[in-house]
Amino acid sequence: MKSRILFVAALLSLSTLALAWDTYEISLSHTSKAGSVEIKAGRYTMKVDKGVAVLTNISSGEEYMIGVKMQNTATRFSATHVDIDSTGAVDAVKDIQLGGTTTQIEFD
Repeated sequence: MKSRILFVAALLSLSTLALAWDTYEISLSHTSKAGSVEIKAGRYTMKVDKGVAVLTNISSGEEYMIGVKMQNTATRFSATHVDIDSTGAVDAVKDIQLGGTTTQIEFD
């Protein structure tokens, strides 16, 4: 019985870790556009799955769903990095490099 409880606890811990691997944290210092979606400044958690990024504002819980294209690069990114184009009236998110992976996402 005791070993069964330990097995279930270990399984739950592993499933929690697996979910955490798909979540990234980003910060936007200004209101920005990602694709056609305008996102308020703030700190966000981001999950990417099947061509859709879901950004959730950490303090308000507000969510944004945005279509993305995912590309693999030759080098692994050491940290998550948001590439911003600030030449227009509103900052535009060009791409996000996902730390610890070779994945770069671009917004549709």
